[in-house]
Amino acid sequence: MNRFLVSKDNPALRSHSKEISIRDIGSEHIKRLVQDMKDTVHSCDDGIALAAPQIGESYRIFVISEKFLTHKNIPRVYINPKIIQTSKKRITQEEGCLSLRWLYGKIGRAEKVTIDGYDENGRHIRRG
Repeated sequence: MNRFLVSKDNPALRSHSKEISIRDIGSEHIKRLVQDMKDTVHSCDDGIALAAPQIGESYRIFVISEKFLTHKNIPRVYINPKIIQTSKKRITQEEGCLSLRWLYGKIGRAEKVTIDGYDENGRHIRRG
């Protein structure tokens, strides 16, 4: 199933997303949600990544489109991600959002980050 992207006025985009318990990562609901997210980001030619609130689900999950992964060992799914380290060097680049179609802006971010979380199978991951 390909879920519809929600628009900028959807409350899920502005609410605090819920953490998922480790035992619930393998639940049918979360498996279905992750698959819906993969299908949705894959169906958007310009979509690089998608967070669960962008399809109306207030959970701490994001997926990366396989079209933009340069290494196959990079996880596509991050559950309960936490940024645990950032570089001091900042970069500014143009970004858009699938929920705010065709609106782009210059965004400043750390050049490098380290993320801690879980993959779709409940395995702990840490990625720089």
